[in-house]
Order: sequence, then C-alpha cells, then structure tokens
Amino acid sequence: MKPTKSILILLSLFLIFSCETPEEPDTTPPTVTITFSENSVSEVVSITCISTDNEGVKKVELWVNGVSTGVTDETEPYSLDWNTTTYDDGSYVITVRSYDTSDNTIDSNPISLTVDNSGSYPTQVDIISIEYQDDSFLVTWSQNNNDDFQTYYLYESISEDMSDKSLIYESNEVTDTSYVVTSISEDERRYYQVKVTDIFNLDTSSSVVTGSSFLKIVFRSDRDIDGDQEIYIMDSDGISQTNLTNSIEFDFNSLWTPDGDHIIFEKVYSEFDSGRDIFIMDSDGSNKLNLTNNVGTNMDPNISDDGEKIVFWEGSTDDIFIMNSDGSGQTNLTNNSYHDSNPDISSDGQKIVFNSRRTGNDEIFIMNSDGSSQIGLTNNLNGKSSGTPIFSPDGTTIIFYNNEDIYMISSEGGEPTNLTNLGSWMEFTLSYDGSKIVFSSDPDDDNNSDIYVINSDGSGLINLTNGIGNNRDPNISQDGQKIVFYSGTDNSDIYLMDIDGSNQIKLTNSSGNDFSPQFQPRP
Repeated sequence: MKPTKSILILLSLFLIFSCETPEEPDTTPPTVTITFSENSVSEVVSITCISTDNEGVKKVELWVNGVSTGVTDETEPYSLDWNTTTYDDGSYVITVRSYDTSDNTIDSNPISLTVDNSGSYPTQVDIISIEYQDDSFLVTWSQNNNDDFQTYYLYESISEDMSDKSLIYESNEVTDTSYVVTSISEDERRYYQVKVTDIFNLDTSSSVVTGSSFLKIVFRSDRDIDGDQEIYIMDSDGISQTNLTNSIEFDFNSLWTPDGDHIIFEKVYSEFDSGRDIFIMDSDGSNKLNLTNNVGTNMDPNISDDGEKIVFWEGSTDDIFIMNSDGSGQTNLTNNSYHDSNPDISSDGQKIVFNSRRTGNDEIFIMNSDGSSQIGLTNNLNGKSSGTPIFSPDGTTIIFYNNEDIYMISSEGGEPTNLTNLGSWMEFTLSYDGSKIVFSSDPDDDNNSDIYVINSDGSGLINLTNGIGNNRDPNISQDGQKIVFYSGTDNSDIYLMDIDGSNQIKLTNSSGNDFSPQFQPRP
C-alpha cells in the first residue's frame, strides 16, 4: 500500500524540525554595583545598589563579612535594609549578591563600613526618689523622651550589685514613670534599677538606687575638710550617711517637720557673723528654701504639730516671731525691749511658751499664738534662771530647766516641780506621748556626762550610759523604744540604744565631730 499524502507531509515536518540546532542556555551573570556612599552607619541603614541582566534580575541579597543576612529585594530601585544594632560596633565588609532569572549569580565589589551605635542608645532615665510609706516603696523615675522609645523595665534586688535582680514591672507607655512595691517591712533595704529600651532593642540602665524603710536620723557634723558644720542624714543603722547641705556656710540646729518629709535648719553665713536664716529642705536635701530671708539673727525654730506654723527667736531684736511654714506672714509677737527667746508652740498651735528677762531673771512666759495674753509662769529669786521650755503633747504642762535641774509646771501656772534633783542639767527631750523625759547630766562635775531617763512625773530615774566621756544631746524615737545621742571625748560620734540603755551601737565613726541627732517622725 502506498503512503497517503498526509502521512508524507507529517514525515517531512518531523525531518525538518529534528534537524534544527537546540537553544543555548543563559549563562551570562548579571551585573551589580553598590551605590551606597556612607562610611559610618548606625541603627537601620538602607544599602542601595544597581543590578542589570540580559534576561532579567530575580533578586539582590545583602552579605556581611561573607555571611548572608537573608535581606533581599526583588524590585528596582534596589534597597537592602541592614539592622546594624544586631552587630557589635566595628568595621564590616559589605557585598551584594545578584541573582538573575536563570539563577546566575555575581557579587558586587566589596565596600567597608564602620558600625557605630554608641550614640543610638536610649537616653538614660534616672530614679528620682524611692519613698517609703504604708509598707510600700513608691519608685519614681524620669521620663524618656526619645522618639523610638519602646519599654521601661524595673528591676529589684537585695544586693547592691544587682547580682540577683528580678524584673518586677515593665511598661510600654512612655508616661508610666512610677511603680508601687508592696509588702515592704520596716528596717528593710532593697535596690532598684530602671532599664529603658528602644525599637531596636538597644537599652540603657539607670544607676542603682537604694530603697530603705529604716528610720532616718538627721545630725550635724564638722567632718568635712573645711571643718564647717553641715547637716547630714543616715539610716538608723548608720548606713547611707549623706551630706544634705554641702555649703560653705555653717548649717546646724536641724529638726524634722511633723510629716517627716522636710528638715528645718539654721544657716550661719560665717563663723564670726551673727546673721543667720531659717531654711527648709526636702529630706533628701533638695529644694532648699530660705524662710526668713531678712537681716538679723533668726534661730531656734519650732514647728506646730500640723506643720502650718513656725515660731522662732529673732536675736537682733530679742523678740519671738511666728510665720507660716512657707516663710510668709512673719509677725513679731513680743515686740518689746526685753530679751525674749527659745519659743515652743503647743500641739494645737494655740499657745506659745518662751523665755523672757523682762522681770530681771530668765523666766518662763506663755502667750496666745497671736501674741496676746503674755503671762509669766515662773518667778525666780536670787538670780536663778529658767529656760528652754517645751510643751507636753497635750499642752497641759511645760518642761523647762531651772538652775541646772529639770522642772515641770502647769501651763496655767502654779508651783513648779523639780523632776531631777541632780543639780546638773545639759539637754533634755520629751517622748512623743509625754510619758518619758530623756536628758544628759553630769552631777559629779567630772566631765563625764551620762544619758538619763525619768518618767514625766519625776519617778523612775535611771542612768542609761554610765560611761566615760560626754554622752549628750539625747533624742527619743517616736515609738519610745530607741534613744539616739552623741558621745565622745576627743571626737564625738552618734550612738543608738534601747530605751533601757541596752544594745548600745556606734552609728558614726568619722574623723570629725557628729552632734545633735534627731529621729525622723513617721506620720
């Protein structure tokens, strides 16, 4: 059988196509050139390049020090975002590898770039304060204002080096700058640090700041090189001794405000200058404010229990003044030619007791807080003197010294009662509840004064120190359980003991003299 015409045509076509030369594969690599021109980079930087190919570019890829970053771009114009924050600062070799559609590759000529993120870290935040109240620490820190802020982390530790720190709080809100740590016991010390991070996870940490629930003690010291008097503060175990005033003037006679948040003190402008002013400052030494700010000698301040009024002695006129706790409303209450001094204000702020020589001797006077109804309570004969009166907490009695003994008298007047009968008085203080009087005395005149305690009716006299040297300036804690005082012969230091004289502990050990300790009240 002869082949058909159609079969012959198909056979001819097969022979024609089977004799054509096969298509050559694409082996031509693309071209690629880095166009980025900076030498130093930080944070996230875009590495730009140009790449072409006879068939087409599939993608370009960033390589650093011969290792792929996995960063690619598939569309022109080519740009590769390199996050330098994941690398240490230093020099790096950068190449771009180009892939064409036939998987041909080529690497660009390398360039060297220096990574420097030293200026890219978040601005450090600082812990502003750690306040202890109601069995809690309120930790407050400054706000970070960087545009790339991400997170605050608050860490807590029982070690100053933060070696055992734990994360107790974190926040992504830039305005969240405080946190309350609960279940804090008295006489406890913890350490805190705040870390701030940015969107690149770069971080900066604050300094470590101590949170202490120990009762504070304020005192004065001449330990500094220039030897002038300064106001210091420390925890009641002697830790964290800090100069609060740190000035060229003489700062002394410090006392706490009733809320325990501020300290009132006197500033003498030079050792030989009688001019002085009454200042107030926060308990950390910040926000110092001159309350009197006038010509004269403003001294011996006392503050009312509500913290609203301060009474003081203006020495150049020898008068008793009263003012608001912010220094406003200064008023001369006595305004006479006599020597009036050493005022104290009653707990309700209605009465003021003070010394006056208007009868020829130092006597105890009382008046209303507006200066009216000035009445003498004592009437000493034969040159005896009475001084430094203080109110009992309920205002019904007044404690004062008279001819080297401590006396008590009714605030309504009457016959005073000798409470000590030792014939040697130095300084005394009254417990917050008025039940105890603590004082220093040297009845033997042997230059070895001791700290004594008696009940406020004069019973139960006990020598608490029985030591060698001068033990003076006692102050009793608000709970009535501790006494702080200074002791020494050549140099004086601050000591702490229980109300019965036991467990005496030396709190300071400076090269200078430390005086006049006073416990912080707790509201």
